[in-house]
Formats: sequence, C-alpha cells, structure tokens
Amino acid sequence: MKRIVVYLFLLCTVFQGTVFAGADDVLAKIGDKIITARDFDFFISAYPPEKQKFLAENPQARATLLIRMAQVITLADLARVKGLDKGEGIRMQIENSANEIPAAEILNELSKKIEVTDDDIKLYYQKHEEEFRFPETVKVRHILVAVKRGATDNDRKAAREKAAGLLKRIKEGEDFGKLASEFSDDAASKSKGEELGFFPRGRMPQPFEDVAFSLKPGELSDLIETPYGYYIIRLEEKKGAGLKTLAEVRDQIRDKVLEIMKKEKSQEFLDKALKERGVEVHTELITGQKK
Repeated sequence: MKRIVVYLFLLCTVFQGTVFAGADDVLAKIGDKIITARDFDFFISAYPPEKQKFLAENPQARATLLIRMAQVITLADLARVKGLDKGEGIRMQIENSANEIPAAEILNELSKKIEVTDDDIKLYYQKHEEEFRFPETVKVRHILVAVKRGATDNDRKAAREKAAGLLKRIKEGEDFGKLASEFSDDAASKSKGEELGFFPRGRMPQPFEDVAFSLKPGELSDLIETPYGYYIIRLEEKKGAGLKTLAEVRDQIRDKVLEIMKKEKSQEFLDKALKERGVEVHTELITGQKK
C-alpha cells in the first residue's frame, strides 16, 4: 500500500497537469477530436527531462501548451478541408516532419545506453589539462579620481592634486574604504568601499593592471595615471595560477564526455544504418562539387 501511495505522489509531482483532472477527463474538444488528461500527460512525457520539469512546475505553461495544441489541430483541420495538405511541397514537409520524431527517438534510445565511466573522466582530464588551468588573480580596493574626456591641463592638475591628497590621508592612517565610499568617482563599486572582485590579467587598464599584479597583499600603490583619471589601489589578496582538481571538475567532465560520446555513437549508428540500407545521396548534383 505504501508503494502505491508513493507512486501516486510522484506521478502528481511530475505531471501536475492531472492534479485537477482524472486520466479520462477531457481537457479539450476540437470537432470530433478530444484530448484527455492521459493524452496530455503522454504528450508531455515525450519532451526532454528539463522541459518536463519546467511544465511540471508551471501550471500556466501547461495551460498555454494545451491551448496551443487545440489551436494547431483546429488550423490543421481547416487546412485539410481546403485541400491545402495536398500540395506536393506540403506533402513532403508533412512526411519529413513525421519522420523527424521517430528518427530523434531512436537516437535518444541509443543515448540512454551510454555510460560514462570513471576511467573515461580521468582520461579526459589527463588529456585536456589546459581546460582546467586558471590564471593568477588579484583582489584590490581602489579609489578613482576621474578626469573627463576633453579635460584641460588645469582640470587634470586639479584631479591629480585631489588624488595625491587622498593618498596622503591613507598613508597617515585614515580608512581606505571610508575614503573610497566618500570620494571615489567609480559609482559601480562605490557601495562596496571600492573593492573589486578577483580578476585576472587583461580585464583592467594596463597601468592599473601592471601595478595591481606587482603589489604584495596589504601594499598601497602610488598614484596611477590612466586615460580615465588617477587611481589609488591597495592589494587585498592574490591567488596564484593553478590547476583545478579532478574532484572539482568531475561533473563538468562527465557532462562533456557524455555529449561527445552521444555524438560519436549516433554518427557510428547512422553511418552503419545508411550503409546497410544502401542509401545514396548525390549532393554534387546540387553543389556542383564532386564528393
């Protein structure tokens, strides 16, 4: 009895579209066609797991899907009445669409049988170490005294004098973060006392970056002149370059290897199927290029 209760709970959790309807209740009627709750659940079950999860958690999305199904069936019926499904081009499109679904399903069944082993993960890690290396990074606090584009020499001189005065106050013991919050012109990071997150080389203006990576933790810079104005920075922390451990990237590698194996196995299966069925495709008659 307990197993039955658990099963029913899981069923309602995955397919919440049936929570307010019995399996045989009619969710939509289009002419002489009906869509029952059971039909709708089976239709949803054909979607990829992530789409099923989204629909399970969003009743309005399921309702929209049901309306869309009714609309498509209605329009298709009207098109058939007008004979619009009889044209050669449309007929070929209908046939191709009808083939796409089972074709995708046979490859999906093949994918389900693929297993990524620990040895597969280790081998990928060993052969692709460069993917998992990370660069040296630094975290700094900074104060910017901005110089606007087109500023005069006097404007630039005034900005430099202001920055020099702030640097002097920091050296005399005033709190860096407090001064940054009050006087820095970098609005984006002002609320955090001008603390920037960790960044690697290549993210900041060259003079700023060169100084940041040359400092030791806790060390204060001199004035740094850039096209944006004058910076004062203090290095908070530095992390050296390194290699992520296998444990850190195991799940990432598993997903990547699985996708690679799916593509390889699908291509092998397809090549074999084409060969066994004697399939010929003459693309040269379209492109003019010999195969």
